[in-house]
Amino acid sequence: MPRTQFFCRLTVLQAVIAQARCAEGKATLKKHRVLAVVALLSAMACASVSWAQTFTANQALVFGTFAPSAVAGTVTIPAVGIRSKSGGAYLIAFNTGAAASFSVSGGGANQPYAITLPGNGVVSLSLVGSPGTTMAVNGFSSSTSSGQLNGIGALIFTVGATLSVGSNQPVGNYTGNFEVTINLQ
Repeated sequence: MPRTQFFCRLTVLQAVIAQARCAEGKATLKKHRVLAVVALLSAMACASVSWAQTFTANQALVFGTFAPSAVAGTVTIPAVGIRSKSGGAYLIAFNTGAAASFSVSGGGANQPYAITLPGNGVVSLSLVGSPGTTMAVNGFSSSTSSGQLNGIGALIFTVGATLSVGSNQPVGNYTGNFEVTINLQ
C-alpha cells in the first residue's frame, strides 16, 4: 500500500484567564473569576491524501479550570491519565480537562503508521489583542507514536501537552493551534 500522510490542525479557540485568590495552597474563587484554558477544535474532519482514508479530530485538548498565582507553574494533560500541576498553578475541580482524541480509518489492515507531534518551543497561546502575551504549550505526548492500524485499518489515539502558566498570568482570551501528522506506510 502506498505511503499516505495525514495532517490535522487542532485550534485553540478560547483560553480564558481571570483572577483568583490563592490561600493555604488551595484556590479560592472570587465571584465570577476563574482561570479556564480550553482548547477547542477548529474542524472535525482533517485532510488526507487519499479520499478513502480519513483522519478525524474527535475531542479537543482541554486544560480545564485553574488559577494562576504570583509563582509560575504548569498544567499538564497527559495523553493517558489525569490532569496535574506544578508550581503556582492551582487546579480547580470544576473542569478537569481532557486529552485531544483523533481517529484514523480507511487504512489497510495492520498497516504501519508513525505519528508526529509538535516539538517544544513551537506552540503557544497568545492573548487576544495583545500578541506579545503568551503561554507556551510544550511536552506534547501521544498514547501511541507508531505501530500498526488494527485489523480493519483503523486507529484511535489521544494527545496531551503541558501548558506553562506565567506568574500573575494576565487575564483574557488566548488563542493558538497545533498540528498532528500521521504517516501511513
